[in-house]
Amino acid sequence: MIGEDGMGALTYRPADEPKVEGEISLDWFDRLTPEVGHAATSEDLERLRMMAGGSQGARPKFVAQISADGARLRSHRRSWEAGWRHILVKRRAMTDEVGALEAEAAYAGMAKRPASP
Repeated sequence: MIGEDGMGALTYRPADEPKVEGEISLDWFDRLTPEVGHAATSEDLERLRMMAGGSQGARPKFVAQISADGARLRSHRRSWEAGWRHILVKRRAMTDEVGALEAEAAYAGMAKRPASP
């Protein structure tokens, strides 16, 4: 499933050749996430698994490419082109305390900053 599309330095061979998504709608993800673990269809769960790109964890998420203007999302498995960058789209879990995702975003921001001398 991960092949050459996972996060980090590792690749896995032989790699499956998953269907590459075109444009991605956040509406689909928004409708699906309350159903994960309850009433989601196997097709929706398989699509989410392929979109996840190897990212795991407790919250529903997927990896995508976002256009420079932030208006369009597409599959992370598409060939990279100038003006696009990779992002992780993550949804709050039903059991998250208030501020949990904001704290995670703050930690991610700190990890990006160079260390002070």
